[in-house]
Amino acid sequence: MADGSSGLKPHWKFVRTSHKLPKYSIRHAFHGQGLSLDILNDRGTDSQTVYLARTGMFTGQFWSISRWDDGTFRLHNDFTEEDQHLAGTDDGEITMKEGDDLSQHWRFEQVLGADT
Repeated sequence: MADGSSGLKPHWKFVRTSHKLPKYSIRHAFHGQGLSLDILNDRGTDSQTVYLARTGMFTGQFWSISRWDDGTFRLHNDFTEEDQHLAGTDDGEITMKEGDDLSQHWRFEQVLGADT
């Protein structure tokens, strides 16, 4: 999702949803409130295509964060459930992927000057 050719930086904002459990909507800083990270429903709960969709009350936009044993984090959503995690690809895109490999281990940094 990081598109270096257009000058977009990979700054993502995690917005707490109204769920009782901690769930987040993930939004790109450039696109604001209107678009959130979602899963294209092309294979049911086995879907892997991640894209920015209009923000709404969709299970593919409700993300949970949990910790791997090495201190990094994994992200999964209510649509594909806990078996698939957000993963980076060699070409700089993101996808959903089963299992546990380094492409699914995320670290977070606060961006100074970003609104909270």
